[in-house]
Amino acid sequence: MLFHSMRSALRRQPISRVAAQAAVAHGQAPGHSRALSGKATSLQVSPDKLKINWQDGEVDKLNPTWLRERCQSKATVDLETLQPMVMPHDYPKELHLTDAILDDGMKKLEVSFSDGHTSHFSLPKLRKELTDFRESPLQVSEYKKLQPRLWSGSE
Repeated sequence: MLFHSMRSALRRQPISRVAAQAAVAHGQAPGHSRALSGKATSLQVSPDKLKINWQDGEVDKLNPTWLRERCQSKATVDLETLQPMVMPHDYPKELHLTDAILDDGMKKLEVSFSDGHTSHFSLPKLRKELTDFRESPLQVSEYKKLQPRLWSGSE
């Protein structure tokens, strides 16, 4: 069971962060303040990874499960809270990419998976999560919460 959990966690990571490695090699911390492009120049799709070449010369290689977990469609998340409705362990063991298309001036991405699901991504949002997900998560930071109602004991 532990092996399965570790394997599952590893599958959910981006395959590589070439940009972060390059930043460290040049003495910069990953997620440094340099403006990053949210536009892609090209894609390379294989069953086990999606390679995105960014306009600023950086490259990301993304795992299919990592991408699928970030889908924001109504089939996969609650649209108000953006909380997942499908758990990663419910995805097929061998989830593969079948196609990827750039759209809207290279700022949107459509990805098709081997189980028939199609996800749509904003490339600027995806790029922000790749470079500094703590500051730019795909899930909302706040949503409508019930207001606390104090109990007085007389009710």
